[in-house]
Amino acid sequence: MTCICPSIIPIIVVTILNIFLGMLWYSPLLAGNMWVKAHKLDPKKLKATPLHYVGSILVSFVTALILAIFLDQFQIMDWQSALVFALFLWIGLIATSHFSGVIWAGKPLVVYFIDVTYLLVSIVMMSVLLSIWL
Repeated sequence: MTCICPSIIPIIVVTILNIFLGMLWYSPLLAGNMWVKAHKLDPKKLKATPLHYVGSILVSFVTALILAIFLDQFQIMDWQSALVFALFLWIGLIATSHFSGVIWAGKPLVVYFIDVTYLLVSIVMMSVLLSIWL
């Protein structure tokens, strides 16, 4: 039986990279303005709190940790296999489950596409980097 405790350093580094990806993705440089407009939010009232940052770090860390465990358990050790693995995770779990918000809560399609595309890039980036590093 293999250890389900992968090295923590790659997980921390990938967590930090994912935080920066999210900051860039949802910034005005990329999709931030469209996301705010589609939600009909007032940009002047949007203020990040320490809780937002702690929550984002925690979510990124748990995602990186679980991806590392999966990659290890499935013995995915090359970037090509990690890419395919990430795409299947995204299609089967992320894209489908997030679409429920469009169906049931009336989430705008543009918000859905911004969010799930970010999650696609995020999971692919983390999986590929972890597969190379672990």
